[in-house]
Amino acid sequence: MTFKISPCFFLLLPLLPALSHPAPNSSPFTLRVGESAQPAEGTVTPLPSPASADPARNNPMESLDDKKPIAVGNLLEFRVLEDLDEEPDPRSEANDPQRVAMNRLQVSDSGEVEHPYFGRVMAKGKTHRQLAEEIKKILERPDGLYYQATVLISLATSGVSRGKVYISGAVGKPGPFDIPVNENMTASKALSSVGILEDRAAIQQIKLIRKVPEGAPPPEPVVINLDEIRRGVTASDRVLEPEDQIIVPAVTSRGQVSIAGNVAQVGNYPIPLDRELTVKDVIVQAKFGDFADKRRVKLFRKGQKGEPMEIDMVKILETGEEENNPVLQDGDHIFVPKRLFNF
Repeated sequence: MTFKISPCFFLLLPLLPALSHPAPNSSPFTLRVGESAQPAEGTVTPLPSPASADPARNNPMESLDDKKPIAVGNLLEFRVLEDLDEEPDPRSEANDPQRVAMNRLQVSDSGEVEHPYFGRVMAKGKTHRQLAEEIKKILERPDGLYYQATVLISLATSGVSRGKVYISGAVGKPGPFDIPVNENMTASKALSSVGILEDRAAIQQIKLIRKVPEGAPPPEPVVINLDEIRRGVTASDRVLEPEDQIIVPAVTSRGQVSIAGNVAQVGNYPIPLDRELTVKDVIVQAKFGDFADKRRVKLFRKGQKGEPMEIDMVKILETGEEENNPVLQDGDHIFVPKRLFNF
């Protein structure tokens, strides 16, 4: 059989070795150090994978808040990604109080958070990412629970409240009070919100009772002196935690007066909240003795020096001259002398 060879064939002979043995590692998409990334004409440039475009998809901890510091009273969400075999169902979690509690970290007054997985860790002043990285190191220690732990920390933002405190006593709106999510709510702020009954509240003896774990001995109530706080001395104020109780004692009087001398019932008498108390009122309650000098009853004012006020109770009791019947003040003292002659 005879073949006809075209003259062009001889022009291609020098190129055959290059075509049959391409240069090592040559590829339209392979670059050497320093080569330009310009693709050959007519080729399609592949898109970068989502993982390489967004490092946070490879490590979700990279996306945690690394700016705002954690504060006392914050309620945090805590998760270890490796615990989730499947995507969690928010509805099922909302109906499971035990799971919700395990996923919550309350920053205590000491600035710490506590969880069975890692014990106690200082959280105050750290960002969410810094706290997550510290917890991760604990969980991945040789004696830890995980070979690898992807820890996620965020501020609990379910609704507008991170829990409730319960306020009772001499306040305008007793009952449950919501602790705002993004605020360190103190006892004084909460009391200002619900309103204090100023004329009936013992604001120097307000009690804060903190909930303790089941089985633990009840703690001593914290005494909050709202009078001092209002004057700038805030040592007794406290950042509230969910389930705290605040009790504002009610005063039953506006003070007290005392009576002594020739009366049947010597002692102290309270000044009612809703009305004035006069010398006549106290005399009627204490009852004159058999030898009382009713025309020379003496009233000693608290803080006043000099001679006491002398009151003729016969004129007041028999004639009803109330203008001579003094209104009593807290700390006043009444003395009923004995008659010199018993006739």
